[in-house]
Amino acid sequence: MKQNNPSFDPGSDSTAKSSSKSQNSLIVFIGTTIILMLMGWSFYISLVDRSKLYDEIVMVTDQHHISTKDSEQESIADQKVTADLDDVVIWQDNSRWKKITNQKFGYQYDIPDLEVANLFRVETHFSTSSLSDYVNSLWYINSTEINEYIPNKSVSDIERRDINSQESYSFTVTGSFSFSELSGYIISSPKNKFVFLETESGVKIIVNYPVEKSELFDMALSTFIIDSSLIPEKLLPGFWEDVVSDNLSFSVPTNIFQLVEASIERVTHSTSSIKSYSFNNPDYGNLSVNISGENFDKESFDERNRDRLVFLGEVFLADRYWYRYKGGDAGCVWGLTRTGFDGGLVEVTFSACYDDVYPIYEEEDLVNEVINSFKFMGI
Repeated sequence: MKQNNPSFDPGSDSTAKSSSKSQNSLIVFIGTTIILMLMGWSFYISLVDRSKLYDEIVMVTDQHHISTKDSEQESIADQKVTADLDDVVIWQDNSRWKKITNQKFGYQYDIPDLEVANLFRVETHFSTSSLSDYVNSLWYINSTEINEYIPNKSVSDIERRDINSQESYSFTVTGSFSFSELSGYIISSPKNKFVFLETESGVKIIVNYPVEKSELFDMALSTFIIDSSLIPEKLLPGFWEDVVSDNLSFSVPTNIFQLVEASIERVTHSTSSIKSYSFNNPDYGNLSVNISGENFDKESFDERNRDRLVFLGEVFLADRYWYRYKGGDAGCVWGLTRTGFDGGLVEVTFSACYDDVYPIYEEEDLVNEVINSFKFMGI
């Protein structure tokens, strides 16, 4: 028996395939659309988030600027407060104080090691008047002065007080200060306080400082001590030693002067050489001896130095005449004594400055003793 098989229709198979393709395309389209929508949404969200993040960053940055500005203002305020308190703090810090001692006049005080320390000025003046008379005289000069350049000058009353058991007087001056009708100086600050004290030998000490710093400088003034024991003892010449050169010799008291330098320098305008000896003492000053082969010519020397040196006269020492001169500059004074000999010229210079305790040019006996020790060979 023959079995009947189902018949095969090629047309129906093509239709089925077409329908299947259409369904697949629709699924791909829908999937692609969904994916694109999701990507678009993600991009949008990203933009929104970035915008929010930018706003937050701007806000934080602005807050930082505001915070920084506030910090700067606070810092400036703190600096101002610090500046106002700095002086007081420094005065409480003893490690930043410096002791000033004047051995010439015998006084001592403490001062902070600061720029403001330069405003605390201490001067000395010589006067035979009593301290009270001296102060009254200066007060009268300043209170009655008419100065066209300082039309608003004013002077306070004199105040008396003791500073470490030392009598003192003070008054304030605005604009300028005068020591006499002809001398004085302009004060840099609006108003200065002047305090007057006196040493045991009668030397007047004048301290002045700006009134706006008076709280600080009054503390420095409270440390002011006048004590003659601060002045080193004056030495009597001793332990003389000979210094021998080619054509001469001389002696120096080594307990006063120490040799600093001995040198030979070739002279440019002649064939001779100069021998130079330098001695020093911090309390007395300097002694120098120059020996040269230059011919001694007093008239020519006087003419060349007419504006620089004052001729004091002649003195006979060491078996010959010596000629003395005096000069000075910038608070220092030198005395020059010179003579000629067969081998050339000798110049002896004694020099000292204002703050030297025993200026050597004032020690005439010692100067004469040194010069009288010269011995010239073959004479």
